[in-house]
Amino acid sequence: MSKTKYEILAERECKIYDYKPTYDEVRDFIGGYLEGITLSNGDRMYVDEEGLLKEINFLNETASVMAQREIVGYAVVIPKEHCGEDW
Repeated sequence: MSKTKYEILAERECKIYDYKPTYDEVRDFIGGYLEGITLSNGDRMYVDEEGLLKEINFLNETASVMAQREIVGYAVVIPKEHCGEDW
C-alpha cells in the first residue's frame, strides 16, 4: 500500500526511531539545540529549542498534535521502550 502525500510529509517533519539514536543523529535531523518533551504516552520528543526564535517557517502539525503545543521545525520521537537517560 502506497503512502499518502500527508504521510510522506509527516515522515519528513517528524522522524520516529525504533532504536535509541545518538545525540548527533537527533541534532543533525533537528538542526539545532535539543529540547526534550515527554509525550502523554511516555514517548520522548525532541525539537529545536530555538525554533520559534529562529522564526522557522513551518508549523509541524504532526508534532504539534502529538505534543499538544505548537512545534515549528523538525521533530524526533523516541518510543518509551527505547528511551534511556537524556544525553
